[in-house]
Amino acid sequence: MIRRISILLTLAMAGCGGSASAGATVSSDGTVSADATVSTPGGRVSADYSATAVSGGSVDTTAYAQPTTGYATTGGCTEEWVHMPMIINFPSGGAVVDAQSRLVLQEMVRSAQTRTDIVAVRTEGHADHCGREANNIVLSQQRAEAIAMELVTMGVPRDRVQMIGYGSSMPRANEDCSRHGTDDLSRNMNRRVEFSLLVCR
Repeated sequence: MIRRISILLTLAMAGCGGSASAGATVSSDGTVSADATVSTPGGRVSADYSATAVSGGSVDTTAYAQPTTGYATTGGCTEEWVHMPMIINFPSGGAVVDAQSRLVLQEMVRSAQTRTDIVAVRTEGHADHCGREANNIVLSQQRAEAIAMELVTMGVPRDRVQMIGYGSSMPRANEDCSRHGTDDLSRNMNRRVEFSLLVCR
């Protein structure tokens, strides 16, 4: 006979100001399967549990936690994405981070390391609208990834770095692809990576 029971849990992570709940299924041979979700102001952690009853009424358990959206915080806060006034530009068709851009990134990382409110950073790749959009999307993703990997190399935890490529859908300047040599500045402004920070307020 299988019984379905609902359990309300108070877990250590719920001390962040959140709550926790779980469900468990107990089979006739004493095997327990359970799932749990812990919600905090900074995010949510889900866990799957397996347990086998042993003599004396005790239970041997194993838990596997899987983080989902957000990050847990200890003081309780509201997380908000904030756009940074910073741009890294790229040459036409390029996704390689040059030495000058690397110096800018190093300064950004040093500045960020002095703050305690930053939860995550997102690199946002863009392209000019010349050429096929499918290629522009791939190129913008490659640019975002190149910058993200530089940040990781400089000490930013990998799980705190997100990346996305927008192709040419969000231009900063108007451009005319037919005007070769005369519209380079506008196209260069659109070949870029921008940044957003997830901050805890």
